[in-house]
Amino acid sequence: VAINVALLQGEQALSKLNRANQLEPWELVLQASTLISSHDRVCSPAAYRCIKEAIRLDPTYAAAHTLLGWWHWGQAFCGWSMDPASSIAAARDAAAKGRELDPENPEPHVVTAIARMQQRDFAAAEASLTEAMRLGRNHAMVYAVAANVANFSGRPEAGLRLTEQAMRLCPVYPPWYA
Repeated sequence: VAINVALLQGEQALSKLNRANQLEPWELVLQASTLISSHDRVCSPAAYRCIKEAIRLDPTYAAAHTLLGWWHWGQAFCGWSMDPASSIAAARDAAAKGRELDPENPEPHVVTAIARMQQRDFAAAEASLTEAMRLGRNHAMVYAVAANVANFSGRPEAGLRLTEQAMRLCPVYPPWYA
């Protein structure tokens, strides 16, 4: 099991590597990802600065654009945004840019799905997740977000099955998976 976790973590780190193989934007994205994962409002401005600097250094860095989408979504979800609708729109725009730059990455589709869920557009969220699952069959976060969409759309049994799949793929999962 530990080998699978290490491989999954390594795959996730590699997926954030930029095409230009520049170390600084990659480090900034990893730093911003850690800050965002803290779910601490105090960390949010620093995460945003890291993401914007990564994009400035490499405008074609898909992972940075995708992470910007997560950041905008988090602003709305956590209640930190003065204009949640604009934050959700910005999340979708950033995810679209990430998708454009790296069409094989499932994560921009996941960001789109969770933004659509926030808008209560469950059909669009499901469509994005279908594509995310096609691209990332072994990506635990795809299944964890799909579980949330299923739960919020009134399908708790499907949500439970998807949560179990996410936990199988990532046995050391973040608390929000449960």
